[in-house]
Amino acid sequence: MSAARAGPRVLLLSPGAIKRTDADFGLPHLVSLGGYLEAHLPVRAVILDLGYEGGDRRRLARCIAERGPFALVGISAYSSFDHLRVIALGALIKQLLPSVPLVAGGYHATALPRSLLSPGAPFDAVIVGEGEIPMRDAVAAVLGGGAPPRGVLGPAHVDDLDTLPPYRWDLIDHYWPRAPKLGRKVQLYLSRGCPFDCTFCMERAKADRRWRAFSPERALAELRGLARAAEAAGAPLSGFIVNVADPLFGLERAWRRAVLEGIVREGIAPRQFWTLTRADSLDQDDVRLLAAARFAIGLGLESGSPTMLSLMNKSARPERYLESVLRLARHSRDHGLNWAVNLVVGHPGENRETMEETVAFVERLFDGGRETRGWLSVDPFRLYPGSHVHEQRAEWERRFGARFHRPSWWASPHDPAFSAEFIDPSAALTFEERVRRAHASYAPLVRRIAAGFKGQGRDVDETFRRSIAEQERLLSVAERDRLLARAEAARRPSAAAGVPGSGWVRVGRHLSATLAYHVLSHLDLGRDAASLYAPGRPRRPWAAPLRAAYGAAPGRTALQFVGLYGWTVDELVARLGEGRLATLEDPAGRRLCELFAGALEFERGAVEREFALDSAAHAARARRFAPLLAPLVRCRAALWRRLGRTPPPLVVLDCPALGRHGRGMTYRPTRRGVAVSLGEPPEHVFCQILHEETHPVSDRHGRDGPARDTRVGARGFASHRRAEQRAVALGAEVVAAAAPELSEAFATWIARHR
Repeated sequence: MSAARAGPRVLLLSPGAIKRTDADFGLPHLVSLGGYLEAHLPVRAVILDLGYEGGDRRRLARCIAERGPFALVGISAYSSFDHLRVIALGALIKQLLPSVPLVAGGYHATALPRSLLSPGAPFDAVIVGEGEIPMRDAVAAVLGGGAPPRGVLGPAHVDDLDTLPPYRWDLIDHYWPRAPKLGRKVQLYLSRGCPFDCTFCMERAKADRRWRAFSPERALAELRGLARAAEAAGAPLSGFIVNVADPLFGLERAWRRAVLEGIVREGIAPRQFWTLTRADSLDQDDVRLLAAARFAIGLGLESGSPTMLSLMNKSARPERYLESVLRLARHSRDHGLNWAVNLVVGHPGENRETMEETVAFVERLFDGGRETRGWLSVDPFRLYPGSHVHEQRAEWERRFGARFHRPSWWASPHDPAFSAEFIDPSAALTFEERVRRAHASYAPLVRRIAAGFKGQGRDVDETFRRSIAEQERLLSVAERDRLLARAEAARRPSAAAGVPGSGWVRVGRHLSATLAYHVLSHLDLGRDAASLYAPGRPRRPWAAPLRAAYGAAPGRTALQFVGLYGWTVDELVARLGEGRLATLEDPAGRRLCELFAGALEFERGAVEREFALDSAAHAARARRFAPLLAPLVRCRAALWRRLGRTPPPLVVLDCPALGRHGRGMTYRPTRRGVAVSLGEPPEHVFCQILHEETHPVSDRHGRDGPARDTRVGARGFASHRRAEQRAVALGAEVVAAAAPELSEAFATWIARHR
């Protein structure tokens, strides 16, 4: 543990990983930046990652107050999927620290700096390209009493990486003890830049894409330093996969071999190294060295079609490039090197023939499913800002008839993962056909590859198998049907469109919400207004201990909403297992989270199958409710006018397990979510949704007694009832004014169902 450094402080914030599979430990970009600032200025760098911290706004505010005061705050806008989260986080920081300059940087910031400097955005400046030099200059200006940084800063690149100070892993000492839980891989960079010009990649947004690396001696010193930091924290490197997260590992052969030989010679031995490289730069000696150094490698195959590889600028000699991948697969069997190839399916210009060419090549690569050292990752094409496709969309549309249905998807809160890939690749291939063909072709192929995969004969094999299992899930029937249902809904005009001054309302469903409420519906909570239990449900082996833990945890009601945050089931289970839920961080809360995660895993398979089979029935339920979307939009507009605001977007999630009386609600700065069962009569569903929507307005009266408690007879139950009564009364007023045709239905709902 390093001693705290005196002097002004600079806060470096990461919004955290969105997906569990992205959650590598290390934050090397911030560790490098913080070390650089401390080496050049009399400041102390403080690094916080919200993915590691967990908690809510109050906890974050407390955490920042405890570590401040700060001269400047920098936020990492690394991914375009972070765009809205970064803006919301920046707004909170400006609220907490209004006089402190606020700067953003990262891949997304580099690609679209003006998107973070638009009117109303919280940032004072955005750094494009590498951050060390522009951030140093910005902090120096603030410390010198000059004008705070404004506008676009940079680019300014570090030509000789050896001039950078060593990685300052002590800046994240507060995270190291938790590292084994926070990520199964630890991450660092040994080089920067990629000179290739692939059309789909954000790397080209950088002004300087030259390949630059630490000298081999310095690279080995950094690996030794990482091993020492891990050992000092009681989490030795032998327990980690080290992700050398360079855009392109080892472009220069001499450098590559010197580093690999040094790793073998010095016995630097994590569970495994992982990195991304190109097959056409490797020969048999490289494969031998990579295997000896305990590496596994990822290769961007992208396509098995020479036509598509040319369109993607992947190689000027695509046939030769494909042959190099086949050659590497043969050599890997001889030397025991594990590898993975990644496909990008549905790139603009793709058609049925090019998809078939790729399937045929992959079959050949994996020898029809015989024993293999490799595995396959199948990704859809996603439109990333800064890429060639993004900058030349009109040309791709003109040449191939491609359609980009949501070309600015990062600016919308509505299902960005789907929106990023919602593209018709060509006039000959729609999004829906691409989905059906990819799932039909690759799902059985991935299963055969999984059966023939040969690992290292060590515990690291489980990590490889998890990656393969994730591909099987992404190519499942349930995932295919989810994508097709989303496309069907997206191509329909929105019922809320065209209503002036109102936030849109959309109806959908989400597996995590469905699964969470399914589990909660099997808990007999007794006389509790939050209970979803219906007598006669089959007994579950996990129910009794979970019910006992629920009653013992003061923050138990947080479980009523965990399925509504948009996390995948894997992310939800991981957060529960790591105790990363606000209000459930005490011992009783952690015990409740642990048991709830176990129940989710127990029920997951059956619920996933039912969820897939329910797709058509859900669509029918949504159509039945659709006529009431317009009055719901009017009522929401009337409600939020009382706050002087336009209502935020609302997503209504269909969760059959909620039954007649159950409902759930969550609120984020960019949208609200309400869960109900659309299987109930539409007027009843309307009343359930509207009731939840009244609370942000009616609850402004504040708490008038003990904290609310939904258990009948509890000390806070009277407070709960008063809050419900205020919401009901306000709802009746709003319906009478904005949707009088539903006043009778609302009165009936009050009388029968409250």
